[in-house]
Amino acid sequence: MTVTIELTPQTESKLAAQAQARGVSLDHYLQTLIEQLACSPLLLPIEDREKAFEEWADSFEAPAGIREEAFHRENWYR
Repeated sequence: MTVTIELTPQTESKLAAQAQARGVSLDHYLQTLIEQLACSPLLLPIEDREKAFEEWADSFEAPAGIREEAFHRENWYR
């Protein structure tokens, strides 16, 4: 698929500098950014993001002296 977008000169310059710093072409850099964004959990519905966050938070063990409940979001605002 081919997509054409208009960028301001400032934006193009910044993106080109970022691509050059990574040693890739601007086209390749933009394709990589778009693919990463498309797979980003930020694009998930809020319920799925909340579930993913809870699963992530539950993956950590509580340090000694800190109760497990301290890691549950519903207890953060008490």
